[in-house]
Amino acid sequence: MLQSMFDALKKNLALSAGFFYALVFSCCFLTACTGSTKKTQKDSVVVIQIENHKLTLKQLLKKSQSFPSQIFNQKYQSQLSEFTKKRIIKQFLENYLLKKWAKEKNIVVTSSKVQKYLKKLMRGYSDKISFKQSLYENNVSEKQLTAFVRSMLLRKEWVKLHKKLVRISKKDIALFLNKKKRHLKPVKTVVLQHLLLKTETDAEIIRSFLVKNKMSFFNLYNILPKFNPILAQRKIKVPYGASSVFDPAFKMKVGEISPIVKSSWGWHIYKVLKLQKNKKGLSKPYSFIKAILIEKKIDNLYQDWIQKQLKNKTLLVNKALLKQL
Repeated sequence: MLQSMFDALKKNLALSAGFFYALVFSCCFLTACTGSTKKTQKDSVVVIQIENHKLTLKQLLKKSQSFPSQIFNQKYQSQLSEFTKKRIIKQFLENYLLKKWAKEKNIVVTSSKVQKYLKKLMRGYSDKISFKQSLYENNVSEKQLTAFVRSMLLRKEWVKLHKKLVRISKKDIALFLNKKKRHLKPVKTVVLQHLLLKTETDAEIIRSFLVKNKMSFFNLYNILPKFNPILAQRKIKVPYGASSVFDPAFKMKVGEISPIVKSSWGWHIYKVLKLQKNKKGLSKPYSFIKAILIEKKIDNLYQDWIQKQLKNKTLLVNKALLKQL
């Protein structure tokens, strides 16, 4: 009797425990499903929309971890800062506007052009493995990089078409030079006789001939072949800042012979023939400054075009969500 009562109690406890575990499992499963649904719903929330083109939260977060521009040696912040958010939104809007513009103008960036550009990019790496390693380190898929390159090429097409509208006058260059005084400075040069020898011993003997025996460089050239010099230059013109070997010459007097100077090439000796200080001139050529101004004007033109395009489009921005990120 007692044994049967004990068996019945044991059976009831087992059933109760089974029910309890089943209940706990059901609750956990429902919670997980609800959380997953909430996460999925949150991921699909639209951060920014231009006409029917949307950027969801999931896409933004994915883009924030991916850096195609890093492959081009352009540094961006990795954390989801204001800078990162603005960069992603800017790229999203520009890509849409450029694609629409290209469609209207019947401009097509072919897959062959994209592949050609990617091959050119890969030349900067020792092999395909190191290139793919760079993609992996920057969390970039080949598909993302292809899309990024296509967008770059579309912008180049835009620039090519609008570059014809840009004109640079002498007045523009004059205004630029007034603001950028560093491009206008006196250009110092020194005229030298120069010898480069293989050993320090040879350099010491040669310098002794020149200084103690007061032999001229011109007379020295007759015996110079015996020393097997690397280089013998009768007259060279060197600008200031071109080399640490020759920069001390600008503090020397005309006719003075330098001490022996060591470099990775060998042992140098030179004599100062002439010091020149030219009138103020361009430290950078005219074409260089013109290229800077064209680039600046094109960029201003492009940014103005973007702003005008956005004014004519329906743009929705989830500012509250962006502040939370």
